[in-house]
Amino acid sequence: MSNEELRAIVLGGKVNEVRRSDLTRHLFIQLTEFMPTELVNGWLPEELGTADVIVWMPDFNCRHAEIVENWYPKKKKGAVLICSKVLDQDTKLIDAMAYIFETHSNAVITITHGDDQGARYELIDALGNTWASTKSYETLARHISLFTDWTRGSIRLGFSKVPNPEFNPARVFDPYTADEFIKLNNKLASDVTHNTGKRFFGNLSTRCTKLFPSWRHNAGFLVSPRNIDKSKLSFVDFVYVTDGYQYAGNRKPSVDTPVQMAIYQMFSDVNFMIHGHAFIRDAPTTNQYYPCGDCREIPEIAVLFAKGYRAINLKNHGFIVAARSLAELSYFIDIVKFT
Repeated sequence: MSNEELRAIVLGGKVNEVRRSDLTRHLFIQLTEFMPTELVNGWLPEELGTADVIVWMPDFNCRHAEIVENWYPKKKKGAVLICSKVLDQDTKLIDAMAYIFETHSNAVITITHGDDQGARYELIDALGNTWASTKSYETLARHISLFTDWTRGSIRLGFSKVPNPEFNPARVFDPYTADEFIKLNNKLASDVTHNTGKRFFGNLSTRCTKLFPSWRHNAGFLVSPRNIDKSKLSFVDFVYVTDGYQYAGNRKPSVDTPVQMAIYQMFSDVNFMIHGHAFIRDAPTTNQYYPCGDCREIPEIAVLFAKGYRAINLKNHGFIVAARSLAELSYFIDIVKFT
């Protein structure tokens, strides 16, 4: 048995009702082979806060959910949340992927009813990678366990907020340059959307050209904020961060910020970076798959950057385009093709 120290909850059905789906019952039974698991009804967030792994499959009216503030489940720090979505004529895979971000989940179980042999279940992570495609409850449970191990194994660095409620990016960066940088990002986002049919997730960052007077001893960076559509980013949205892992303003920096900060510190010729969740055709690729913001990705990126590559793929994760100038960045954006 793996994950013996973890506690899981499989949640399904309606509040105060005993009836449960076959998936809920069988997944609960199979998941107990990998970690202690509890089966509960309902969907209210306060029922879930202590679990390490939450498989959230409630039966509720979506219109009801829309009028309930913060209706999605709350998880404790480091917990893994997996939601579910039935795929039918009205609900497609793209809806299931959007549901991951809507509920702040780590992955989704899609359910497709196709024939008399039973439903097919797919476990898909937030970057669109399929961990399991099966009709077997045991296989699904086993891959939930594997996905949990992989997710909880990530190494991330947190940021502390500088006690400075007012922040103007113009104090640390030239607005004209920032606007040109954003235009290049938007062009790249358009190319990704046109060539892959996917919404443009990811982040962008740059070194600062000016510093706060009290922080002149620190390196500064401007990064895109967390949980925002990067194709609609404006100059005032940028978050200022220091190499001391502090940020200013009221928005948290992108989860990938520590990875990009490390690359800036290792490669002095890199002044701009754009990361997205698509793949560049014929570009070199890192060897291992890590989740967003996992610092284990840094050495893999560094190996390719040390060889002089500045447009690379991150295995099962996306791409990074880096440049020393806006002109160089514009050149890379013009020549890369996405697949």
